[in-house]
Amino acid sequence: MSSYRSAAVIITQRLAASEPMFTEANRGRLFVMLRHPIKRVVDQFYYRQMATWESGFDPNLATMSLEQFAASDRLVENFVVRSLVHKVTTDVTKDDVDLAKEILRQKFVVGIAEWFDLSVVRFE
Repeated sequence: MSSYRSAAVIITQRLAASEPMFTEANRGRLFVMLRHPIKRVVDQFYYRQMATWESGFDPNLATMSLEQFAASDRLVENFVVRSLVHKVTTDVTKDDVDLAKEILRQKFVVGIAEWFDLSVVRFE
């Protein structure tokens, strides 16, 4: 644990992976920048149609409409909820959503990506 004490800032998309860095004596503050979930899904759809260099590239998406994508099993629903409650493969429940909201409320300073400048001011 002592090797983590020198880190002033840690940037990660996987909060659980950084958990061992924090203890009662070595606490951290969590900041998160969230995107609107519908905008994230729309962007994911178009990105995965063309990102041939990514493992998530799916050439079949080029023949799908956005509506078909949203109804398909190719969409990762509730990405933020799944990340916060460590639920990757099973269905997300209302209790999971409530727990994720509570985690965000108690543990994070939340910024909104569409309001980036205002969020940065909030973080300061």
